[in-house]
Amino acid sequence: MGQLTLHYTFSDQAEEARIEHPLVTLLRAVRDQGSILAAAKQRQLSYRYCWGELKRWEKELSVSLVIWGRTSKGVALTPQALAFLDAEEQVQKKFSNQISQIKAHLNQSVRLLMRQAAP
Repeated sequence: MGQLTLHYTFSDQAEEARIEHPLVTLLRAVRDQGSILAAAKQRQLSYRYCWGELKRWEKELSVSLVIWGRTSKGVALTPQALAFLDAEEQVQKKFSNQISQIKAHLNQSVRLLMRQAAP
């Protein structure tokens, strides 16, 4: 696996200052919903897409994320995936003030750009 890089997006919606990754969002949904299908519906994604993403990340990270084969009972995350989510949440808490500051500075930069572009 390569190095972590961070990206940001522009949005009209005010959202809390968090660093998000689609895998983390998907794992949280699977954990909370207890099934890939329910997680897919919650995230407004297809089951096939979510299933494929979980498999892709398992291969990419060389670690099992989901306990597969529990079709009648849904699925559960592996202890490694649960530990990963716990660690990720601790990072979010630890750096929430810094993330908010970065977001504020970037928003200020965008406002400056928009003011300079105005006729």
